[in-house]
Amino acid sequence: MEDYYYFMIQGYQAPFGYVHTSIFKDAIWPNSWLIDNENCTITLVGADTFEERSMLVNDTLWQTHKAGKLNMLKKWTDELCAVRAGDGDHVLNMSLMGSGMLGIIVPGVQLIIAWTETEKGRLYWLQRRSARKNVHPGKLDVTAGGNFAAGERPIDGIVREASEEASIPEDYTRAHIQACGTITYHLATNGDGSPGSQPHVQYTYEMELPKDMVCQPVAKVR
Repeated sequence: MEDYYYFMIQGYQAPFGYVHTSIFKDAIWPNSWLIDNENCTITLVGADTFEERSMLVNDTLWQTHKAGKLNMLKKWTDELCAVRAGDGDHVLNMSLMGSGMLGIIVPGVQLIIAWTETEKGRLYWLQRRSARKNVHPGKLDVTAGGNFAAGERPIDGIVREASEEASIPEDYTRAHIQACGTITYHLATNGDGSPGSQPHVQYTYEMELPKDMVCQPVAKVR
């Protein structure tokens, strides 16, 4: 971990994420952060409440976004993700675009849909990612998936994604979807190939469709 700073929050013992030194150098760190270069820590200080922590972290992300030095923050979204401590304590909400900068865990949902009763046997519905996507453009992907927002349960996130990305009615998904467990992994690169820290937890699901139900994408490509 010699190439990383630990993202800490005052009052908590364990780090919340890992910031690569190249990201640390280009980001904006207001006075709400205590920088310890010897121990390689970046600690959010002076915030005792959920609201204060959320405000200070998002202000840091916004200032870095406006400075325009980090590719991952050149676009902005108000979509929020939850930052939690190891015991599950919901510590703050921050813009999803800042997850790569601070190296926090990003939870997501993934769904594979299949037709089972066909002449060719079991057939899977896959989507091809848009060529405009920053991550894995043009590659094959699961039927539906994505991040779920702060305050959203995994099951609600995948029901929404199935509706947006495959046109599956929400009531059908809730009645037929099967949970398959979680997958965890940690990427040491960002979407553009630059060094970073991206730990993920993916909640996985599968579902069967009758032959008269067809998957059709309806969500706009972002």
